Amino acid sequence: MTDAEIPKTIVGRTNTPSLTPVPSTSLAWLAEAHADGARKYGPLNWRETPIPLTIYIDAMVRHLLALREGQDCAPDSGLPHLAHVMAGASIVLDAEACGTLIDDRENGRIDAYEFTLTEIARIRRARCERDA
Repeated sequence: MTDAEIPKTIVGRTNTPSLTPVPSTSLAWLAEAHADGARKYGPLNWRETPIPLTIYIDAMVRHLLALREGQDCAPDSGLPHLAHVMAGASIVLDAEACGTLIDDRENGRIDAYEFTLTEIARIRRARCERDA
């Protein structure tokens, strides 16, 4: 019997996501960032108390901005900012799955960014035509 014929293999490959493509280094940093949060706020606290989405978006953006400015690790934890970003995203996804995510985005407009890019392109074209 080949692997393709083993029922457990068939079910495992069709019904659940494979963790094989996920680098072990990413999982290790994610686990360490979650452990840091568990020490500060309690393990899996977002499953007990609903959390607002924008608080986590803001935290992830702050970590990304610090990284962009040249700071690799968060001063309070010593962990890479990207580990904290992964943990934030992980918490949001889990809270959504558990029904404890509060979507507090105000007046979201999915098309606003596309509109802005279109306007920027229009202004750039006009500038090029004027300067030509």
